[in-house]
Amino acid sequence: MLGASHTLRQAIDFARRASRLASRIIIYGESGTGKELFAQAIHNAGSNPERPFVGISCAAIPNDLIEAELFGHEEGAFTGARKGGQKGRLEAANGGTLFLDEVNSLPLSVQAKLLRVLQEMVFSPLGSNRLVRLDARVIAAGNVNLANEVQAGTFRSDLYYRLNVVEIELPPLRERKGDVELLAKMFWRNLCKEMGMTLATIEPAVIEALKAYPWPGNVRELQNVCERACILADGNSIRLDCLPRHIFEQHENVLVDAKPHIPLGHTSMDDLCEDLVRKTLEASGGNISKASETLGIARTTLYRKMKKYGLGQ
Repeated sequence: MLGASHTLRQAIDFARRASRLASRIIIYGESGTGKELFAQAIHNAGSNPERPFVGISCAAIPNDLIEAELFGHEEGAFTGARKGGQKGRLEAANGGTLFLDEVNSLPLSVQAKLLRVLQEMVFSPLGSNRLVRLDARVIAAGNVNLANEVQAGTFRSDLYYRLNVVEIELPPLRERKGDVELLAKMFWRNLCKEMGMTLATIEPAVIEALKAYPWPGNVRELQNVCERACILADGNSIRLDCLPRHIFEQHENVLVDAKPHIPLGHTSMDDLCEDLVRKTLEASGGNISKASETLGIARTTLYRKMKKYGLGQ
């Protein structure tokens, strides 16, 4: 679990404490913040890390199949039932951890059955009178606050209170700006090792652009962007134009806003950008490398701007 922000360190400390007991846990966080990673870490830090960790995305399975996935079924229990029956996720998790991701997506009818299981710690597979004991830590996760779902009538209050012994909230990446560089460099180290390449340099403007971006997809989006940049790296150097266009162009616009001595009277951001590029080229004597370094953008980006504004032709 990599990060130096206070909110993340608090969540990690709380998760570490919770891992010592088999308490039920709810993890909240936006998509891509690492809820399953946290759940896996709690399991690994517990007393039986060698036991199974079984996860299920409650939103990814059709409502008419979710019961069979959770509780399992006997042969012939319903049309399309697997020959010989099938063990459910609850039974598969016995001795270890059951992770219910997006638990708020469970239909109310299944919520009622899950509540009964958590009360009695036994259940029967569909089409069977056989009782199976549940012996697993239960960790639930959601990208919405279940207390709000209870108020809205879409989640059972009694199930909420059964699950909510320990509550952990993961901060979005936009609130962890100091962690962006740490995570990006970790991803690049791992990716370069996988690809058998040596990463020589990372342009300072790349880190600045990553920090300025709001990351709606959180850590998952950052990891994808880093992988893309690693693939596009030329000469083992991560440049600004290795990033997706919407990230590095946003960074360029921020730079334009931040540069001093821009004359007033312009009517658009394009005018400001053109003026900045022209003055920087003049100050550098037409030296492209020096001008791109001053602007904090890649040479290829500067060439593209020069072509757009008809400069240096």
